Amino acid sequence: MEQGERMKKLITLLFLLSPSLCLAGDGSGILPHWNKTSTNKSMIYITNISDSTVTVFITLYDESGSEYTESSETGTNLVSLGSLTGDPLSTSGATLDANESGIFKIERLGASKYGYGVITWSTSGKETVALIVHNQVGYWDTSLLNPAFVSYPVNDHRPF
Repeated sequence: MEQGERMKKLITLLFLLSPSLCLAGDGSGILPHWNKTSTNKSMIYITNISDSTVTVFITLYDESGSEYTESSETGTNLVSLGSLTGDPLSTSGATLDANESGIFKIERLGASKYGYGVITWSTSGKETVALIVHNQVGYWDTSLLNPAFVSYPVNDHRPF
């Protein structure tokens, strides 16, 4: 085999293997709906199905398409629960350990708001998918005694 032919095969082999040589993984999904009023709240359930710790970032947009943050209004209560630690709305994100689940809760305080969101994740591992996410919005009657829940899947309930 000529040297030129070997070089072509080597370059082809490196090109084919390059995706598996990546040092980090990431992904994103669209949160189709979130909502909060004096009688409604959203609970975003996030499960890390990978074998690596991931950093989770959430960007919420309100009904006018503006980015919504906890500092957007007085009295808002955004809480990370379970194994989700940190603030997914912050620039540093929240961490979720391998094979763990957590909740990001948008409490029913402050002004009535609704919209959509983008959830992204990153890891130093070689994961190609890591999260399964859905949002459950609770709707209470005015007595706050009789809730109804609607689930909004992210990525059609498929991992991303």
